Amino acid sequence: MSLEQKYTDTIICEILGLAGVGKSSLLTELKQHNLENVGISFSNHASYPLKLNVISKVLPVYLKILMERKVENRPVYALHNAKQDPMLIELKNMIYLQLGIELFSRGRFLQGKRTIIFDQGPVFKLVWLYLFGSIRYSETAMQWWHDMANEWAKHLTRCVFLTASVPVLLERVYNRESNHTLKTLSTKDCNHFFLDYQEAFDFIMEKHFSSQKTQHLIVNTETNDIKAVGTKVAQFIIAGG
Repeated sequence: MSLEQKYTDTIICEILGLAGVGKSSLLTELKQHNLENVGISFSNHASYPLKLNVISKVLPVYLKILMERKVENRPVYALHNAKQDPMLIELKNMIYLQLGIELFSRGRFLQGKRTIIFDQGPVFKLVWLYLFGSIRYSETAMQWWHDMANEWAKHLTRCVFLTASVPVLLERVYNRESNHTLKTLSTKDCNHFFLDYQEAFDFIMEKHFSSQKTQHLIVNTETNDIKAVGTKVAQFIIAGG
């Protein structure tokens, strides 16, 4: 029996949605349903040799991207979003995606894990790269991005997309104590922010995660309270749709 066959029972799920939709609240609720590995971190499970191996694979690609990349204007809100340099965030996201694939190729990482649930996981990283990365300015980046999306499509078994109307999302974000990009933007730029992210999510889901292997659930957090959402999502993660 191959490693891939041996550990196919592990359910790998990502919680997706726009800012303010309630992802963090849902993750907290899912922990009450005794789901394992909620908000898992790759870095905590990877050895230093493996991390160095991943960096050695990503860096040559990244350097080639830098050589090909043309300077282009980013969306206005991207400048507000960049607490770190966007190119540094791009490199970190590339390393994250490659590290996850390397870990999944090793059966020991999945062994004994019933579920793995991501928040701002591989799909989110791919969406960020699509919006703010170099894929529109570098053929190397574009090819790497599509290859990585295809690799992740082989592993992700569940996608949960939380939704709510834009006015509700903005109200929730504004009521947060923590700082958020949207608090610094005009209403027009906020609408662009949400529209761009939604279009990017739709594109990647249709292009790379529409096969039968990845099951999808859409839940409205505006019309359902968080406990009801948590119960519905937990049932979907375990039993599928």
